[in-house]
Formats: sequence, C-alpha cells, structure tokens
Amino acid sequence: STIQLNLIYGNGNSGIDCANGATASIYQNTLADNLFGITVSDSDPVLRNNLITGSVTGISCENAEPEIGFNNVFGNSNENYLNCPAGVGVFTTVNFNNDASDIFFNISRDPLYVDAAAGDFRIAQGSHCIDAGDPANPAGMSYSGPRPDIGFFEVVGGVVSVSRREYARPSSHRLEQNYPNP
Repeated sequence: STIQLNLIYGNGNSGIDCANGATASIYQNTLADNLFGITVSDSDPVLRNNLITGSVTGISCENAEPEIGFNNVFGNSNENYLNCPAGVGVFTTVNFNNDASDIFFNISRDPLYVDAAAGDFRIAQGSHCIDAGDPANPAGMSYSGPRPDIGFFEVVGGVVSVSRREYARPSSHRLEQNYPNP
C-alpha cells in the first residue's frame, strides 16, 4: 500500500505505524508533533521525501530494514533515528542543495514552517526542504524546480502553496465496525 501526501500532526502515538510484514511506500508526508513520527517493526517499507519534526523519536525501527532516503528528520526531542539501518542519519556527504546529508540524502535541517504554533506546517521560502526530494519523484506529483520538495507542501515559484489539496484538521474521528465481518 502507499501512504502519501498527508499532513499528520498532534497524535499521542505514531504518525505512521508500519508493522507485521507490511510492504508500504511512504512518500511525501509531513509529520509533526506526534509521539513518534514513523515507527517500523517487522516490515521493510520505503520512506522517501518525508518531513518529520517535533516528535520524541523521528523514525524508529525494530526488526526492520526499511529504505530511508531523501527525508528531513529534525528537532525530535530524544533522537531523529532509532535502530535504523547502517548509515542512516550519519552525515558524511552533501545533498543537491549542499546541505550535510547521509549517503541516502536524508538531512536534518530546520524546515522553516510558516507558523507551526498555529498548525501551519507549510514550508517557507528559504527552507532546506525546497528541491531536496528524490529526483525520481516516487509520489508522481507535480512540482516546480529541479526536484520535488520534501514534505506535503510544495513551494511553487517562490510562493508557499496552500497545499497539494486543501486540508482541514478533523474535529472528531469515529471508527465503525465492518458488518458483517466475515
């Protein structure tokens, strides 16, 4: 399954939890102020172009070897990466924007949100996320510049986009039982 183009924030647990052999593709999401950004256990998903900030742990791996590349994991209070594959989060090279990165082009830079305190997680002009995404464009999205930006929002022609689609935070959630459940 594919999880892409989402703004996920303010959860008391994981923003995205990939477990039990799931083969997910997790592309182009912004995850902010969750307990964990992305947790991966007993599965090997592909994580590309995600922006993960303000959690206790950015990406946590347990019994997993996910492909983690072209993400910005920044400002998580305990650690940005926990038990991730070798080389992830070890900044030994630079990305396309000349920012320090690991060999998978993950960075750890302030994304320059427009107004995170007010829930506005768009990236501002000058953000290190601009044009720092995977040039293969795994989410298949429209973008301006030579590469997609990292995260849910795209800066187009120097103007911060409203979004790839309008978004609103739901005021409530409800899960219904499937009936009949065979």
